[in-house]
Amino acid sequence: MKVTRLFNYFLVAAILIMTSCSKDENEDESVASCKECHNSTTLIYAAAVQYEASVHWLGGTFERNTTDCAPCHTNEGFNEVLETGEAETAADISNPTPISCYTCHFIHEKYDLSDLDLKTIDPVTTEIDGAVIDLGRGNLCVNCHHARSIASSVSPELTATSTADVTISSSRFGPHHGPQSGLLAGVDAFNMSSGGTSHAHSSIEDACISCHMAEAFGRQAGGHTMSVAYEYHSATEPNTAGCLVSGCHGDEDALIEDMEDWEDEFEEKMDQIRDNLVAGGYMDSTYAINTDATFPADVARALYNYKFLEEDKSNGIHNPTFASSLLDGSISATE
Repeated sequence: MKVTRLFNYFLVAAILIMTSCSKDENEDESVASCKECHNSTTLIYAAAVQYEASVHWLGGTFERNTTDCAPCHTNEGFNEVLETGEAETAADISNPTPISCYTCHFIHEKYDLSDLDLKTIDPVTTEIDGAVIDLGRGNLCVNCHHARSIASSVSPELTATSTADVTISSSRFGPHHGPQSGLLAGVDAFNMSSGGTSHAHSSIEDACISCHMAEAFGRQAGGHTMSVAYEYHSATEPNTAGCLVSGCHGDEDALIEDMEDWEDEFEEKMDQIRDNLVAGGYMDSTYAINTDATFPADVARALYNYKFLEEDKSNGIHNPTFASSLLDGSISATE
């Protein structure tokens, strides 16, 4: 039977630590400490099996080991900047490894259950707004899942109130690939309408963890898969385990219907913004940014909002109130 990479990784680690423990087999305290994690339960094994199916593992581009990418793409980079407080690593990471148990937890540091604690739950200050996001234990996720500065790709500076036309020098203009916490918190984008920024999702305790790591559906959703959808009878179904809790949603059928209605509205408005940008010459027919164009400030802000919502990948569900404000304002700015 073929052993997968991640399980093999855990197996080797377990053998090494248990070998270490066995050297002190006459010391009950040492053996008992090891057994807090390495026992007959499937807690660690289940987490490993689930994580093997996660995008963090399967889609983790840990080859991005340069100083500015390594903090979120590699285990070593994340741990380094967590310790130094810097935005980048001091040098490119040699022999990088993917985001793993050792990234988020204190694995094999104290050799007891505290090894499973999260390495940080401190609030995070964002690069775009300078806003402080505090999502409880979800702050661990915020460290990487927030928008990156756009200053180097737009000139002159683009702010919420600037009026000067701008040039955009990079086809990758936007918040980069992980602005989820900004949408959830209602920050890090240009709200050009009179709509609100707060939604009930913004106040969910532990946020990301409560929803994405809810009760697992095998290795398809929830738990350490961190996925919110699974395949069932050849159809993609939402994992509603984190939604159908006291004080939130009570009827699964009604919830799914509301989600589908909202996603239809979201996609229609996103298409409208994109089509407006193409018609104005700010995007080409493949929807790539036209870096030869001059962008009125409001159009540049609308383009950023479009990229922000696109890169969030939740179809605005993280915060429908804020998403709706961004959509409406951006449509008006590009008409």
